[in-house]
Amino acid sequence: MYKTIFIPYQDEFGITIQKISPSIFDKCASDDLARQIDDFVSKNPPDKNESYLLINALGSMELWGSNSRGDAFPRDELKVESPYYGYKTFEIFGNFFVHHKNKVFKDRLGEVRKALWIHEL
Repeated sequence: MYKTIFIPYQDEFGITIQKISPSIFDKCASDDLARQIDDFVSKNPPDKNESYLLINALGSMELWGSNSRGDAFPRDELKVESPYYGYKTFEIFGNFFVHHKNKVFKDRLGEVRKALWIHEL
């Protein structure tokens, strides 16, 4: 079953999704983040009938603690900028699946096109 999300969206837990546009960048916590996102999207526009989602996929254990599965990742290990270790591995191995059902690659819903390190998160 696929869930259709209409944007803007907010679930019962308060998690929100909204469309990003340059007009809202002045409300971002980081000017550098806004520039990096704008630069990426302007050079890599989404394909027809596709959209980008900006997601905080993984936070450091120092700020967020462990996730619901008991996984925790130290900031010093996440912020490594390498294709073999750290947050940049999302660009190589990151895909979207429903409920961690990631054994069959063709069942993916999408891919990670860009991973950014945001120190504050």
